Amino acid sequence: MALPVASRRLALLAALATAVAACSLGDSTTGIEEPQIANPRTATYAAAFVPPIVINQMAVRDSGLFFEDFTVGTGDSIVAADTTALSLTRVQVHYRLWLTNGTLVEERQPPEPPVEFTSLRRGAIINGWRAGLQGMRVGGRRRLVMSPLWGFGFAQDGRVPPNSILIFEITLRGITRF
Repeated sequence: MALPVASRRLALLAALATAVAACSLGDSTTGIEEPQIANPRTATYAAAFVPPIVINQMAVRDSGLFFEDFTVGTGDSIVAADTTALSLTRVQVHYRLWLTNGTLVEERQPPEPPVEFTSLRRGAIINGWRAGLQGMRVGGRRRLVMSPLWGFGFAQDGRVPPNSILIFEITLRGITRF
């Protein structure tokens, strides 16, 4: 006895959903490999970086977010409370963004005015900036090297390819709390 059309459609949709779910698991049973997340510890960095990037000599904040200070500022500092949803903190920075091969993706440097954003909370800026700016003082200059999980992940963002390790050089120009 044949199933009614509606039941056949439901059975087909259920089978399709199961197949899609199995494919998205990325395990050995499906033959599909999960993409490997680019790792800053094993990446090769262009010789053009000055000073050179020596990842095992950099401080690490959480997994995959490395930083080093070139200049420790003397002004006010960004604290963890500035990154909460209730915080009203305006931050001004100049920055450069590179890929590991030395490609300069974008920059905002003098004489251009600094980039200004009024929130360091989750979702307002990339997580690598949220965590990487903590502890910086006005006038400080810091390099951040972050895994894709701290940046744009597996999505392409403008000139940044998917799964890219990001290298930022950030100068903190100002902090205003409201």
